Amino acid sequence: MTDCKYCDKEFDSEDEKYLHWGEEHGNELSSHDKEKVKKAEKKTEQKKSEKMKRRKKLGGQALAIGVALLVVAVLGYQAYSSMNPGGGQTGDFNLENQPFQGNPDANVTVVEFGDYSCGHCRRFENGAHKQLEENYISTGDVKFYWVNYAFLGPESTDAAVASECVEEFWEFHGEMLNNQKNADWGSTDLFVQIAGDTTSVNTEELRSCISNQDTISEVQSDRAQGSNNGVTGTPSIFVNGERIPNNKYSSIKAAIEQKLN
Repeated sequence: MTDCKYCDKEFDSEDEKYLHWGEEHGNELSSHDKEKVKKAEKKTEQKKSEKMKRRKKLGGQALAIGVALLVVAVLGYQAYSSMNPGGGQTGDFNLENQPFQGNPDANVTVVEFGDYSCGHCRRFENGAHKQLEENYISTGDVKFYWVNYAFLGPESTDAAVASECVEEFWEFHGEMLNNQKNADWGSTDLFVQIAGDTTSVNTEELRSCISNQDTISEVQSDRAQGSNNGVTGTPSIFVNGERIPNNKYSSIKAAIEQKLN
């Protein structure tokens, strides 16, 4: 894993991080970092070119034309994103049955895509989220959703499955994030212990739910929803469907105030 030095996001690879820099931090980059972005973009284009050649061999001219049109569309989108870093990107979410805090009739909706193994998500929980709770969620101005984007390995998936098994979600949620450094992190025993300490859940039923992966379809659906809306790292924050280019409270606050006024 590698962290973005401009914001609090984690990525699977250096190239993915550099592409993120070009899309969301273009105005902040040093000349050295811009070279890294260019190399990552070139490598991505080379991979696309090689893939297109293979498709030509398999599918013939008609398929090749279709792929070429798709590449043009992707390049156009990337060019637009690089000129408008973090701005204009919107999400289309199905939030039915997702856990939320706050007034259900609030005019502003904040969505966090997160991973329970993500250190930046833990810091967001104990920093920006606490400020949002105090200043906007508790006042009824904002409703706040958590959507699982479990991408950091099997421990993340099992933690997300556990969270989907627990009805008293928010009591369980914070303690899960704050136990990332526990030596037993990722174990069913730890997840059951946290739930037993923070909720009234039947621990044997919870253990069975986790072991049998009863909620894996919900976890997979949540991740697919994130991917379909451009999520590649966590935490990823949206305000009324608009992507926030970083996870800073000041940026989220500015977006909320704009929607409220």
